[in-house]
Amino acid sequence: MSEHHSVISEVTQENTVAVETAYQKIVWCRDRVKLASDAFQGSSFVSTAKQLVALLKLDSIKHSPSYDRYQDIKARGVIRIAIEPNLIGLSFRREGSTEFIGLDVEYATALAEFLGVRCEFVEVPWDTLTQLLYIGPRANEAPADIVLSGLPPSGTYDSVAYSETYTYLHWVLARRVGDAQINGIADLQGKTLGIINDPGAFELLASIGVRWQSNKDLPGGKIFLKNLIAYSDQSRIHDCLVEGVVDAFGVDLPVYHWACTNAQSPWHGKIEICSDNLPESPYYYVVAVAAVPESYKLLCEVNAFIAEFTPSAKRKALEEKWQGNPVIDTLSYRDEEDNMIGAPELRHVWEAQQRQLNASAEYPKLIK
Repeated sequence: MSEHHSVISEVTQENTVAVETAYQKIVWCRDRVKLASDAFQGSSFVSTAKQLVALLKLDSIKHSPSYDRYQDIKARGVIRIAIEPNLIGLSFRREGSTEFIGLDVEYATALAEFLGVRCEFVEVPWDTLTQLLYIGPRANEAPADIVLSGLPPSGTYDSVAYSETYTYLHWVLARRVGDAQINGIADLQGKTLGIINDPGAFELLASIGVRWQSNKDLPGGKIFLKNLIAYSDQSRIHDCLVEGVVDAFGVDLPVYHWACTNAQSPWHGKIEICSDNLPESPYYYVVAVAAVPESYKLLCEVNAFIAEFTPSAKRKALEEKWQGNPVIDTLSYRDEEDNMIGAPELRHVWEAQQRQLNASAEYPKLIK
């Protein structure tokens, strides 16, 4: 009973956070729909259009067809980067410190330096990151320019375009220090596993034959879990293992490397990595932008940064610092099965928009 109570309590806490987030979005949408509805009560098309433009400006949403996000970033001197603030090893603050550190923080800072602008982090829970490419985290706040926060490409994200890969990593199991019962994937039979609420993690586990309640009838099952807990609250993903709520945690190596090996970590000596890379190929992270024409030049600049930074000594040093050793591979979003969008695909949309803008500019001359 005690064991089941701890699992139920953990899941309930995760659900409470999700419900509260959804509720806030519903309230926000309700208010904006009311304002839009009032705008349509205007006496003329011009009046309605002006009110709708004003409504978009409330949340700093750009509506001009000629808007270019890269030029906007350069003009304001700041790039807004959506990031999870509690992802230990990637983007986090040590206790008592206001300084952001981590693998992704160093990549983001290097990107901002490459662009010649200042880096501003927009902090949100990991599983809501891509939403910020279109709308701000709260009412009256601007959207983010990019997402750079432990993000593997996934077909589950709507209207997102991806950069080239900026880092490769292993996806591993962790256990409590000295727990000889957990040594690899086969030892998860009948155990409770924790993971980050990442679509890729669910797909990965299913592909290697791990089954849980919601996919127990899927063919090819080899290991059947007692429970699978997917965490949206990243501040819990180390403590849940230490406290015994889960028997093991499946995770991106950088998220546990610092926590396990650094003497300043509150989990040092309590948890440890206990497996090599579980999938056949490495995991990898990409930068995400909104899949709209205004983001095309920005995505090209991000790819130019990755191409220049990848072979550098600075990049090698930060990879060694945050995950032990750099992982070398060539995987990219193009290797996925969901026809994902990158710079070449986004270019077609951008070129079509440019043709339309040019035609619009020529139209008054033709009339004249």
